[in-house]
Amino acid sequence: MTGSVEGRNAEPGRLATLLADAAAEAIRATDGRAAGIYLPSGAPGVLRLAVLVGLPGRLYRPWWRLHAHRRFPVADAYRLGVQVVLPNVTEAMRRYPQFAAGLPFPVGTICVPVPGKEGPYGVLTVLRPAASDATEVLAERDRLAELAEDLRVAVRRLEEDGESLVWDDEPLCIRPPGTRLTPGRIGRFTWDPATDVVTADDAARALLRLPAEGLPGPAATLTGAVAPGEADRFLELLCQASRGGPPPAPVHLHTPDGTRLVELWNPDVTDRRPAVGAPYPVGGIVLDAASMADAAADQLPQGVFCLDRLGLIGYANPRAAELLGEPRARFLGRPLWEGVPWLGETACEDHLRAALLSPDPVHFHVRRSGREGGPHDRNGGDWLAVSVHPGPDILTCTVTPANRGTEAPAAPAPAPASADASDAEVAATSLVHRPIVLAIALTEAATARQVSAVVMQELLPAFGGRRLAIYLLQERHLYLAWETGFPPGFLAPFEGVSLSARLPGVETLTTGQPLFFDSMQALSDAYPGIPLDATEGARAFLPLIASGRPFGSCILGFDRPRSFSTEERTVLTALAGLIAHAMEKAQRY
Repeated sequence: MTGSVEGRNAEPGRLATLLADAAAEAIRATDGRAAGIYLPSGAPGVLRLAVLVGLPGRLYRPWWRLHAHRRFPVADAYRLGVQVVLPNVTEAMRRYPQFAAGLPFPVGTICVPVPGKEGPYGVLTVLRPAASDATEVLAERDRLAELAEDLRVAVRRLEEDGESLVWDDEPLCIRPPGTRLTPGRIGRFTWDPATDVVTADDAARALLRLPAEGLPGPAATLTGAVAPGEADRFLELLCQASRGGPPPAPVHLHTPDGTRLVELWNPDVTDRRPAVGAPYPVGGIVLDAASMADAAADQLPQGVFCLDRLGLIGYANPRAAELLGEPRARFLGRPLWEGVPWLGETACEDHLRAALLSPDPVHFHVRRSGREGGPHDRNGGDWLAVSVHPGPDILTCTVTPANRGTEAPAAPAPAPASADASDAEVAATSLVHRPIVLAIALTEAATARQVSAVVMQELLPAFGGRRLAIYLLQERHLYLAWETGFPPGFLAPFEGVSLSARLPGVETLTTGQPLFFDSMQALSDAYPGIPLDATEGARAFLPLIASGRPFGSCILGFDRPRSFSTEERTVLTALAGLIAHAMEKAQRY
């Protein structure tokens, strides 16, 4: 297989192997961030994600199962047998607002049906970096069509051999080709001092050159793997850990292949104590200490840890372990949500999804929730500032106490007002939750006025805006439907403007592109002579387009100059699509 497999389907069958290779090849052919293949399930009219390459399955769970008749890119490609090309979130918002609201990130989407005898066998889909228009991705679409045709031929052979082409399991999650973790870099072992039995995984055996026939075996098998002068020291460290006192930092030990870092811990200390007088079980990890980069990062005052594209933690410096409140041996080599469970909560998952799909760094604040009696940072509080820097193979994350002098870079989502904020409040401040919150609120809006009121209540506070104007299109002219925050009478001259007028509120609708101005000067430079309601501030002009039809425009005003991050621009574009569809519904009923 082209990529490496993670998850419970460790030994995939012929169909899964075929699909995995095709999805991995799709990433190579398109420079994609992620790729997947959907197949029919045993339930009529339901598609299931069979293979996912480049994303942790957990972060894509909402899209594991799709109804074929739903208004969704994959469903349309399957049901209609057509290719669906969405070069960016703006186009996605026009055609599939629910899909764009669920993935409000700067990505493009290509869905290509895998042709079959009586209809598509399934759908090959790729998430790729956003493009300005569809012409930029036509070549990639054609390459995916060729892959789909090759897949059709191979799947047809399986069908003729009697293999089922129905998928009812969880998706097979695969690391992209060329991005697997360095083999043997992190090994794990355990020692039960009560029985003197050592067990070790394959990575630990490779790093310590442990004989396969010697394990499970006594502690002497483990200590005999290090230099003769250090064997007694290693045994003493193991015994010390068995008494509930593992060394507080990793220990350097020498082997015939070089220096190894060994870290010991007690798996059961925080959960239950052994019987009185009984020794503690000892767990450990072993790492290759040859990397100067890792050694340098170990000296940094902020926490640093790395994830691969399936969410496995491949490295963490001691400060990261201290701030995360977990021994490194507990989480290294494990998925983030297993090793540090509170970083796998919904709000954090949204940010990780953004980092995996976007080339830009993601910054957020999170409240640490350590286990009862677990370690705490002596100098910091409960809030941590986390920055995630995406790369093609790994995500590099930094973590610092949020209430100290060193803060994370300005996050798109507002930082918590105080350490007393609830977890629910933190989740609510996540930008990627805003489309969901707004969509729920808009379900109760039946008129254009009610839609506008919901936008004022939900949208303005989320982004710190003070001014809002919504214009609706009638006979090629724009008329004010709702406004708040603007000086009295300021908007009167714009009432009924034609679509031929050179104004940002008009051009955002005629071009279908949102317009963002970091300052009033920037707005004035782009539109010389335009009347301004303030000398300072920032403005955003959003097109309201539903079902491919223009409905109006939305104007957001801010009192101070500000920049708009990629995440903010993407989420605001998604929100504009939801507003447009709510307006469409209001006009219809």
